Amino acid sequence: MKKQTITVQQFFYKELAEKNKMKEMKKLHPQKTMFQILAFMKEKDKAAEAKETPKVKKLTFKQRAKIKASTEAKYAELLALPAPPVSSILPAPKLRSMNFVQICSYVADKYPRISVVTAYADANPAVADVEAISDALLPYANMDRGDITSAEKLERDTLYSQLIENFNNMINSCANLSNGNALMFALTGVATRRPATRNHQQLPPTVFRLNLKKGGSKVGVSCKKVRYAKSYTVYYGPGATYDAATWKSKVGTTRILISSLPAGELYGFVMVANTGTTEGQWANIQTTFVPFN
Repeated sequence: MKKQTITVQQFFYKELAEKNKMKEMKKLHPQKTMFQILAFMKEKDKAAEAKETPKVKKLTFKQRAKIKASTEAKYAELLALPAPPVSSILPAPKLRSMNFVQICSYVADKYPRISVVTAYADANPAVADVEAISDALLPYANMDRGDITSAEKLERDTLYSQLIENFNNMINSCANLSNGNALMFALTGVATRRPATRNHQQLPPTVFRLNLKKGGSKVGVSCKKVRYAKSYTVYYGPGATYDAATWKSKVGTTRILISSLPAGELYGFVMVANTGTTEGQWANIQTTFVPFN
């Protein structure tokens, strides 16, 4: 890195400007000492410098080349290996959780990676089109909240939404073009989520309990969560044995309140866990006298 040099004349005028600035500050703050003014001026210069420094920058040619070189090396290794087993690829970039600075930094890192994989050249929308949107958003990401106008805020928010939509469409397109090759998709640097596990088998019996402190003519029924359960059904009716003619049912979550029961009567209850299509196994029926109050 070259050392910056200044002439004697430049140094003289720089020193003169500093002295004049300090004199002006002394007039504005006569109660402060010169040391306090000097410290104040340094803090002010630091704040101005921080404001001028962009919060997020566009990647330089050198930075992009470094990311591409690393990805190309991994891609070459991948092509030399036998094709891995086909798997489901569900991208999960989670862009909505990012602010303007974070999203610009995140997508900038992904563009050079995606461009390395030849199969992703057919991605829709194209990398260049999505990158154009993030480039347009970048200046707004570097603006302080107090410096942005209403019109600029509207344009910034519009670009933010467009970037999320287009990046998600592009990365989903890359996932499809991967043809189930999860190792290839991993080169993009975008996280994935596991596919939802579906269970069509009958669920086991619930471990449920009765709550008699809900008030008169009411019984609360609750159970521990059963894995893969989408809903729960409480069957209830007079006596200790299920009778389809006299028993009723109510569907809900792990906590269900049964009300309008005849106080003092002996009632039976059972709670069953359900998948989307299949009712689970029944536990043993529990009985209780319906409370008066």
